Amino acid sequence: MKILAIDPGETNGVAIYIDGTYITSILTDSTDFFKFFREGLDAVVIEQFAASIINKYGLHTVRIVGGIEILCSYLNVPLKHQTPQSRLAFVDFAKKLVRKQGTYTSIGDRHHHQVDALAQLLRYQNDICSIRIKGDDLVTVDSSKVIVSL
Repeated sequence: MKILAIDPGETNGVAIYIDGTYITSILTDSTDFFKFFREGLDAVVIEQFAASIINKYGLHTVRIVGGIEILCSYLNVPLKHQTPQSRLAFVDFAKKLVRKQGTYTSIGDRHHHQVDALAQLLRYQNDICSIRIKGDDLVTVDSSKVIVSL
């Protein structure tokens, strides 16, 4: 299974789950999303964007979200929008996992977007009943297999 999660914005946080492995990164060029879609995806999760006033960064985010929506529709890839609040229960675990991978260097820098994308991915997997957080472990829903151990 291959699932892509996106924290959209001027700095896009991305997290991908590929057959038991989690990878996170930062994308600053929106054309970099094409490589994920070319390789095939089973689902895409994107953080919902809402603002009452849109500045230049908000406009960029709206464009990213719209582009992802069109790609998913055109390629028939299921797309799930999730609120920023829905990831909160998974942020601490995501932060530890990104740090363990060595790609998270400082809080407040652009790297928090990786954490947000991974937390959205974990939330999605929790919602489709494939994973649970159990202490410092990420386990299958029936707790028969540890996927990631911190």
